[in-house]
Amino acid sequence: MKNTVLIFLTLITLCCKAQTIVPLTSQATDDTPNAYYKDLGNDLNKFIGTWIYQNGSTIFTVVFEKSIKMYMLDGEYSDVISGWYKYVENGVPKVNTLLMTANKELIFGSSLSDDKNRLVLIFSDPGRPAVSSNLFIDYIESTGFGNPPKIECNLYQTGVSHVMEGEPAPSTDFRVPLHSILIKQ
Repeated sequence: MKNTVLIFLTLITLCCKAQTIVPLTSQATDDTPNAYYKDLGNDLNKFIGTWIYQNGSTIFTVVFEKSIKMYMLDGEYSDVISGWYKYVENGVPKVNTLLMTANKELIFGSSLSDDKNRLVLIFSDPGRPAVSSNLFIDYIESTGFGNPPKIECNLYQTGVSHVMEGEPAPSTDFRVPLHSILIKQ
């Protein structure tokens, strides 16, 4: 009898701590406690890979990978896209984060639109740490052989961190294009 009560109490405890799986597209409007926002349809997969914009000697490269069940806040987890980038303008390197470790994601997030073709990610520039930005990425399907998928990227500044009195104001100029269309490699 004592063992039965102990097993029953253990099961109740485990059930109370069970994590609820919620579709990733519900993340923005859902408030389920202890949720795991899962990419149930693998909709993030189409964004994974290397994407390049090139116009002569100006090249913008972005690399995305998917991470499964990353800890977010308050016991919540989410499948996410992480990314790094390199921008060379007229043959002159402006920024290169491609060699940074996986613990230094500079593009990060999982906000996926209902139609599953738009991602909104947090964008960071190590040379502009006081500037916070969002990167809107629209997926453009391939239209046939010789025409690979594309992504349209639009970068928006969302804020500037507080600057201490006497400190110079941070540069808010972006070191990457504000708008670009990149081709999947």
